[in-house]
Amino acid sequence: MPALKISKKYNKKLIYDIYDYYVDSHNVPSIIKDVLEKQEIKIINNADTTIICGEWRKEQIKKAKPRNLVIIHNSPNIDYNAINGRTGIIKSDSDRVKIAYVGILQEGRLLKEVADAISENSDLELHVGGFGKFQDYFEDLSKKYENIYFYGTMKYDDVLKLESECDILFATYNPIVKNHKFSAPNKVYEAMALKKPIIVCKNTGIDRFVLKNNLGLAIEYNSLDFIKTVKSIKKHSKIDSLDMFNKKYSWNQMEKIIDSIYR
Repeated sequence: MPALKISKKYNKKLIYDIYDYYVDSHNVPSIIKDVLEKQEIKIINNADTTIICGEWRKEQIKKAKPRNLVIIHNSPNIDYNAINGRTGIIKSDSDRVKIAYVGILQEGRLLKEVADAISENSDLELHVGGFGKFQDYFEDLSKKYENIYFYGTMKYDDVLKLESECDILFATYNPIVKNHKFSAPNKVYEAMALKKPIIVCKNTGIDRFVLKNNLGLAIEYNSLDFIKTVKSIKKHSKIDSLDMFNKKYSWNQMEKIIDSIYR
């Protein structure tokens, strides 16, 4: 709101970049939810440009009428030379199917459920990195089971290197959470860039993107379906996605779109 007022007072362009629609991503009391949403709609309607991070998010802001709507995908800026130059990241050289997740360790992402299920499947490995509420849980689990590995907080190039050395990535958000219905996890773009299959959940917005572009599979939000799906993917499977990533979704392409906004 301050930016909107200043832009009008000094005749400046206002660009509103929506990472997450406010009322869907915060615990807003119902008594003021409509008021806050109307304020955000006002900003969208008055902004010279509104940015969202996926076509599917048009539905989330359908009450608004943006003047100029731009899609900037949640793409990573990948330095392949830095990735290839990294060594000694992955902690296992076994022939098990390796599954990776690095990110925020919290509820609503099927993390504990997946870990518990993998601990009972000796032909699978889970490689987890990141920080959050479940950090101690995964550290303890890695000490208890030989097929679960915990890396803690990681540098981004190390994250990409670890993912490149695993077989399957996943970003399984709980579709009951309203904001998850329009999720745009950068793990999907990392998987695309690394030619790795990714597992997401049905009814989370990104599932349509993944299935449409043959990037992986969509499952129900439960560990049983996760394990079943993982075992349907062949070890060392490669997704033919790098060319598509470079042409349409790489950060180089996103920069071009951003540059065009200012012209």
